[in-house]
Parts: sequence; structure tokens; C-alpha cells
Amino acid sequence: MTPPHAEPPAERRAAPRTLLTPGGPCLLVAPPDYRCRPALVRDVSRSGVGLVVAEPVAVGAALAIGPEGPGRPDRVTALRVWHATALADGRWLLGCAHASDLTRAERGALRGALEAGR
Repeated sequence: MTPPHAEPPAERRAAPRTLLTPGGPCLLVAPPDYRCRPALVRDVSRSGVGLVVAEPVAVGAALAIGPEGPGRPDRVTALRVWHATALADGRWLLGCAHASDLTRAERGALRGALEAGR
């Protein structure tokens, strides 16, 4: 008897995402201690960001990211964590929503700043 195959999870994203390969380095400020820590932006859309981090962050937590590196713009993006998923390598994938949807120009500026920091 062949075991049943699990159906892939339904796509729940509100907007298509642009994958950044490799991830764009950024600085993350998150609870509980609100210290600055490194993260990688895996993907960006008008409504959210996928972050790869070393430690889990509580679902519902408010946090902020900004591009890392010299010449980075003084841009901070406010986010709220929608999910935290453990990855096989011990890191965590955070699915985050923007406090408000980004325009096409804002998404391009954020992607450009993240790619410049690589």
C-alpha cells in the first residue's frame, strides 16, 4: 500500500514576492531585548518580507529592519511577525507583514539597498 501524499499548503500570500538570491543582509531590532542583530531578507513584496534569522521571534511581535552596510539609506521598515518556521540548518524563517503596503518605488528602493549591502 502506498502512503498518502500530503497536499502542499495553500498559497496565503496577499502579493507575489521577489526572491533575493543570495539573501540581502539587514539589521533587525526585535523583542524581547530590542538589540540589533543580523538577518537576511529572503524575499520582498508590497505587503511583506521573508527574513532568515538565527533565533526565533514570537508571532505577533513588532520589529524593524534596515539595510546593513556602508552607504545604507536611513530607511527603517516596520514589520509584524506572522509566522516563525524552524529551518533544517537551525535558523528561522520569519514571515512578516509591513505596517502598510509598500509602493512599487519603495519595494525597488528596499531591494536596491539590500542588494547593495551584499
